[in-house]
Amino acid sequence: MGRFAETARLSSDFAMESGAFVIPDFTIEQLAEDAAEIARGFTLRTPTSAVSEALGVHDRVLAAMTRTRRPAQQTSLLLLAGQTAALLASAGIDLGLWDAARRYARAAYGYGDMIGHAGVLSYARGMQATIAYWTGRPADAVGYALAAVDLAPVGVASVRAHCILARAWAHSGNPDRVGQALRDADAARHVQGSDDLHDVIGGEFGFTVPQQARCASTAWLQVDLPLKARGAAETALHAVEQSDACSTALEAEVRLDLASCQILTRQPGEESETVSRTYETLRPVWDMPVEQRRTGLFGRLDRLTALLSAPSLQRLTEAQQLQQLAQGFSAGRPSMPALPPA
Repeated sequence: MGRFAETARLSSDFAMESGAFVIPDFTIEQLAEDAAEIARGFTLRTPTSAVSEALGVHDRVLAAMTRTRRPAQQTSLLLLAGQTAALLASAGIDLGLWDAARRYARAAYGYGDMIGHAGVLSYARGMQATIAYWTGRPADAVGYALAAVDLAPVGVASVRAHCILARAWAHSGNPDRVGQALRDADAARHVQGSDDLHDVIGGEFGFTVPQQARCASTAWLQVDLPLKARGAAETALHAVEQSDACSTALEAEVRLDLASCQILTRQPGEESETVSRTYETLRPVWDMPVEQRRTGLFGRLDRLTALLSAPSLQRLTEAQQLQQLAQGFSAGRPSMPALPPA
């Protein structure tokens, strides 16, 4: 009986001591609201302000995790740590901070793995795929994207994962698999999901119809199918113009894709008309504030500048003006914040 009584006392003492390590539920509720607000307004923020705000919440979440032993609170906080790490990975990509983005994507996956959260896991793998194809590792990109597809809950998460897979296959030079991934994304769009990141919070974790069409146009351009790309870009631009919630960065990416498509699909003798049309397509892009500019825009500008260098276009004044505008735009890049280790 002595050992039984001692064990009971130790168990009671442990329970009381653990009970002292609890934070108010409203603290977690406030952190969740703050994280969701950043995600929903993510594309309307500058990348540097997104970093600052997401870092603030991320640090508060990690601090809160040291002050509670309650399993349910730990689970909620791990989810928030995964959310905010994922946002920091996305902001790192926007700024071209590849090492930092890679670390935060890996951290997001780790947090998601601890609690078995499919939405966080899929989003993190998608970020890793995106980083891989932007940094010239197409085979890694396909591997991460396939994992994102396998992990993705039904609904928006699946749409996003298949679109990222299409981009990864495009960088691997496989148009047939690009087409299949895009068809799978279309099918996934018609399935209602309930993931608390992709379907409930949305914003940066969402994936809109304009984003989906933009993704298709970029993928088709990557595999040198400009007619398919042009159709997708025109669909994307129409969707952007019909939406009140699209970011200026998304619209600029769509317009740059469409401009490249217009040049690539021109007929002989239509050079002057094509360049004039392209000039009008791009007119809204050039006034974008420096702090709003993202990595995705610069890659598209590089492709456009190369296309404008064709001998049949170089003699045209408007083509020369477009090149100058593109070079000036690329010269203006947002200041790079310091991202601490994940």
